[in-house]
Amino acid sequence: MKNCAQITAASFWAPVLQTPDAWFHWAKTGYLPATDNEKKADAKSIPPMLRRRLSPLGRAVAESSGAFADALKDPDTAVVFASRWGDVQNAVDELKSLVETGVLSPTLFATSVHNGIAAILSIAHKHKGFETAVAAGPFSLEAGFMSAVGLLTEYPRVVLVSYDARSPEDFQEPDSFTHAEAFLLEAQVECEDRDKFLTAWSRGPFLALMSQPTQSAPDKHLETLSGMADLDVIRWLLADKSPFLTRSDRHADWIWAKNSTLTVLE
Repeated sequence: MKNCAQITAASFWAPVLQTPDAWFHWAKTGYLPATDNEKKADAKSIPPMLRRRLSPLGRAVAESSGAFADALKDPDTAVVFASRWGDVQNAVDELKSLVETGVLSPTLFATSVHNGIAAILSIAHKHKGFETAVAAGPFSLEAGFMSAVGLLTEYPRVVLVSYDARSPEDFQEPDSFTHAEAFLLEAQVECEDRDKFLTAWSRGPFLALMSQPTQSAPDKHLETLSGMADLDVIRWLLADKSPFLTRSDRHADWIWAKNSTLTVLE
C-alpha cells in the first residue's frame, strides 16, 4: 500500500506537556495544566548561535525533532515540515509594523515564512538531503503524511514534523498552545516470514491514510482559525483504540487507519 508507513519512533513537545506521560494523560483525559506564560523549549540539539534565531515555535520544533538528530545528519533521511500557520505571530507582528511604521524586520521575516524554521534546522544539523515544508489548512498533518509516504519510495526513512504555535490574540483562540510532534517513518514491512514480520510489527504502529469525496457533513471544528487540528489525530494515535479516524471538510473525507496505538514516544 503506497499510502502506508510505519512509525518506528516519535517525540512530542509542548510547554504544558513536556514528558511522554503528560502527553498520554492529556490524550486520555484532555487535561491541560493551566498556564499564562509558555516556557521555551531547551532545543539543546541546536548550536547557541542558531538557537537564538529561533522563535518559541522554532525551539519547540527543534526539541521534538532533536530526538532524531543522528538521522537528520544523514542525507538519506528526508524531512517533511507540516504546519497550518507556521510562525504566525511573527507574520502578524510584521503586518502591524508595516501598517504602523512602514518598516519590516528582516529577523522576524526570516522565520515568518513557512520554511524559515526548516532552513535554520537544516543548517544546524548540516542536513543535505531532501526537505519540504507543506501547509493545507486543518489538514496540514495529512498533507505532510502523504508527502512523507511518497518520499519513502526513494528514501529509507522520513522525519515528519507537525507543529503550530499558540494563536495570536487577534485570532481569539485562547485555548491554543504551542506544540510540535516528530515522527520517524519507514516503509511498510512486507515479508512472508511470520517471525520477521512480527518482529518488524513490534517496532511501532502501521499508519495509513486515504481520501474520498465527502460523504458526511463538514466538521465545523476544522473550519475555525485554530492551529490545533493536528492534535485531533495525535489524541487518536495515543489513546483511541478505534482503528479508524475520519475528518471531513466541505470537499473530502480524510480517513486514517492504524493497527495499534502509538507507544513509542521518546
